[in-house]
Amino acid sequence: MEHRLAADVRPETSGGQPTTARGPKSREEIKASDWYQDLQNPKLRPGDPALDFSLPVLDTNHGLTSRVVRLSEFAGQRPVALIFGSYT
Repeated sequence: MEHRLAADVRPETSGGQPTTARGPKSREEIKASDWYQDLQNPKLRPGDPALDFSLPVLDTNHGLTSRVVRLSEFAGQRPVALIFGSYT
């Protein structure tokens, strides 16, 4: 499903903030928009298969290697945990 912004919103702005002809949209205007409300509705349910994706493997210095892993490589083998955050 493609998400489209309201006709008066230009996604390419300085600072990454959506704007209207009168200036930046308020937080309330953004939260009230149909495209934002759609983000609040989960598209996956418990038990649905995860979407496949690939990520590069990092070396011990956090540099990219030529190796890439795909989530589907682990299907049926073992659980996979995705951790998003900073280790600093």
